[in-house]
Amino acid sequence: MLCGAVEKGEYYWSSLAKALEACPEEASGNQWLTVVLGAVAVVLAAVVYAFRETADGLLTRCAGTWYTTPAGVVSFTFANGRFKVLWTTFSILTSISWTMNIEFPYPFNQFLNFLAFIQLDFLDTISASCIDATLGIYSNIVLITSLIPVALAVLILLTYLVRVAVIGRGTPEKATARAEASQQHASAFLLLSYLVLPSVSMTQFRGLNCVEFEESGHAYLRVDTSVWCDRESDEYSTLLSVDVPLIIAYQAIPIGWAMLLFRSRRRLNPGYRSEIASRRKRNRDPVLAPLRFLFDDYVCGRWAFDVFDMWRRIALVGLIPFAPLAGRPIIGCGLAALSVVVFQNAEPYHDPATNTLALAAQWQLCITYFLAFALSSGSFKTERSLFTIGVSLLVVNLVIVAVALVMGIAKNREKEMTDDAIFNLRRQLAIEKSHDKAKFDAAWDGLAAADPRAAARVLAGAAELAQRHTTKPVQGKHLKDVKALMAEAAEVESAFHAANRKLVLEAGGEFKQGPLKKIERVVEKMENDYDNDHTRVVDIVRDTGVFETMDGYANAVEKLVSGDCDIEIVRFKDRLANGGNSFGYRDTMMNVKLAGSEHVGELQLHLKPIVDIKVT
Repeated sequence: MLCGAVEKGEYYWSSLAKALEACPEEASGNQWLTVVLGAVAVVLAAVVYAFRETADGLLTRCAGTWYTTPAGVVSFTFANGRFKVLWTTFSILTSISWTMNIEFPYPFNQFLNFLAFIQLDFLDTISASCIDATLGIYSNIVLITSLIPVALAVLILLTYLVRVAVIGRGTPEKATARAEASQQHASAFLLLSYLVLPSVSMTQFRGLNCVEFEESGHAYLRVDTSVWCDRESDEYSTLLSVDVPLIIAYQAIPIGWAMLLFRSRRRLNPGYRSEIASRRKRNRDPVLAPLRFLFDDYVCGRWAFDVFDMWRRIALVGLIPFAPLAGRPIIGCGLAALSVVVFQNAEPYHDPATNTLALAAQWQLCITYFLAFALSSGSFKTERSLFTIGVSLLVVNLVIVAVALVMGIAKNREKEMTDDAIFNLRRQLAIEKSHDKAKFDAAWDGLAAADPRAAARVLAGAAELAQRHTTKPVQGKHLKDVKALMAEAAEVESAFHAANRKLVLEAGGEFKQGPLKKIERVVEKMENDYDNDHTRVVDIVRDTGVFETMDGYANAVEKLVSGDCDIEIVRFKDRLANGGNSFGYRDTMMNVKLAGSEHVGELQLHLKPIVDIKVT
């Protein structure tokens, strides 16, 4: 029986049962209840998303490991792009029956029925045509299906406006909170489009997919054969007038993604030698924060991969049905095989485990399309062979779920072990820190007691130098790149060491010449600490002075105060005052340069009794 041969409002097409089903006579109350519950669920989901950190903290305090362990497993199962891999794979999988025009055998068909929710077919969920016959008209189905995500987007926008109104303005804390809210709601917009675009596109493209019947010589809409695909058909003309503009609007979404990402391409891929440093730079960029959902899971060089993957999904779920029926399985197999090649060579995700999962998912789709091709060719006809295929497909498509779950459990266990190890290390560090501080304090007190006047001279001179020299050190602007910086460092190295040696030896200390920092370490420091700015690396040439007595240390400090030396101080750090650093260690560190030179190096002055404790 053709879909159009029954009364609208009496029957509806169930994507779950893959058949026409009679409308229940007394179901309208339950259907409206489903609508209300769905709306409530959406609102609750928006609230939980907006306040997820608060909710997570509350549940952690109340339930402890009963919450944190399963929550951690779920979090790691879907982390680092694995959610995208699973959602994309199963959304394509649930569309294969329609695109290939075949029925998969039991038990795989039941598995696909279970996954039907991934298609986000709201009207089918509530049997909408049973509530109102006009909701069974396909032009209305397309319109409502396309407008539901718009309504959700408006809800996200309204929630954002309420949040920023509550946050207010006027303080740095409020500005930070507003920026965080903007990022969260931008991510919610992008997540919504990511989830619904392929399924809505499939519904829209079905409105253009006609099938011709030789008996009548006419073409009919495949999804509703009561609609005659002809310009003389008012219903088809209405469908086109609704469908075509909506297709254009929705297909502009990935184009918009691409434009936003392309505009920020240099920020998305800083081009550092270290991928980790590039990602750190990218993730700290506030300009990119609203787009984080689109690129966060990928390596920097694959910043536009979500755009490619979205068009791949749309092609697989929405465009294949436009090909001749006999060619669809071949096209599906070809696109799936191409996906295998792309994911194997591109390795787009920064997490190696996610790349492995994504490649396994492409093989899973490839096998499913191949067996769909075999089924469409009539290669399997007996009940036993069909059952074997159904079981095989079920096993193949459950493997990816099992792999993702195992990854989540393993990652969560690894995190728990790491957290335990960090806690123990911090506790041990605190103990050792208190012991070391007592030793450093005793060494300093001993030196100060042996020569109180020298100790006072040291503290007074260091404080004056720290107050006098606060300029942020940078290398000269004439250095165009790191190679020029390294060349200048090599050029001034000998004179720099000579000037520092003279200062230390004349004051009565021991001079220790530091090695020239290697270019690999300079690049690493640039990328990790200085946003790839080579002029901020100011310790390529470095020296150390070590003094056994407070008097010798005081002599060196006073020479620096008076300028009785061959170096100029750019910045001076006094780490003697207030008991030194948190460990109790005391020294002074300064960035210096030679008179007449712009190259900045580093000089540290230490007390030997304190250095000896640090070494041990």
